[in-house]
Amino acid sequence: MQEREDLTASAQHALRLQAFRQLHKVLGIDRLPPPSKFRRNRGRSFKRRREDSGQGEEGAKKEKKEGEGESVGEAYGSGPWGWC
Repeated sequence: MQEREDLTASAQHALRLQAFRQLHKVLGIDRLPPPSKFRRNRGRSFKRRREDSGQGEEGAKKEKKEGEGESVGEAYGSGPWGWC
């Protein structure tokens, strides 16, 4: 029974050291270099690129239809919270 508790305590201590970036103490190696602040995406881009349609100002914005873009207060009333 004591052997199990010792093994559990040792494993928990190793996990704690790993959580605080001290895994080198568990492995018995030199300290790992700190992570770089600005990592590269390795060629993957998670943001969509802007589309350059070349249409100029004509196609850039659509005309607003009647009723679109109203604020909550305009759509539901003029109460203090916009729903009265």
